Amino acid sequence: SKISALYFEWIRSVSQSGPGLPDGTDEYQTREDNYGYEIGGRDDYYNNWLYQSGWTYQKRIMSNPLFLTYDWSRNFLPTFPNYNNQVINNRIKAYHFGIILEPSDKLSLKGMFTYSVNYGTYAGLYEGRFAWEGIKTDPDFDYVFLGGKKQFYSLIEIVRESTLFKQPVNFKGMFALDFGELYNNTGMELAVEFVLKSY
Repeated sequence: SKISALYFEWIRSVSQSGPGLPDGTDEYQTREDNYGYEIGGRDDYYNNWLYQSGWTYQKRIMSNPLFLTYDWSRNFLPTFPNYNNQVINNRIKAYHFGIILEPSDKLSLKGMFTYSVNYGTYAGLYEGRFAWEGIKTDPDFDYVFLGGKKQFYSLIEIVRESTLFKQPVNFKGMFALDFGELYNNTGMELAVEFVLKSY
């Protein structure tokens, strides 16, 4: 038995140049007006003022699957304002670990595990990208990501190399379990993969 691969990745997108407004407004023009923060914050990853759908395709996020779109989140979160943003969770801390074990030449096991804390967006926290409302003015402000929502994702895959009708095949079994403060979900897949070889 041997370990053939190990993975560790982490991402932290919480700051996004800080909570200061991205540009000055009539009301907020200086650092003092901006509650002590520099003008030029709230980068708002994957959202775009001109392209309201942000970095999405068919209402699903592209690239980082831990960021959430508003349409997708409606499957498991209560209705809440999105402030004209499609990407409503881009401030996260996450850790990902993966391992591939090979107990024998014909058998491999893969495990992938991700833990994330999700803080939503500055627009949600302050009721707009160019606003200082929300938690700044209302001690009872209720924001769905307030304090960070914890979520865990996992995938276990088993692959057994064998033959079927004298042809090389892989028998696969996969099990996934996601749980936490966003949603709970399980899934399973069984597959037979025919291996085509050219000589």
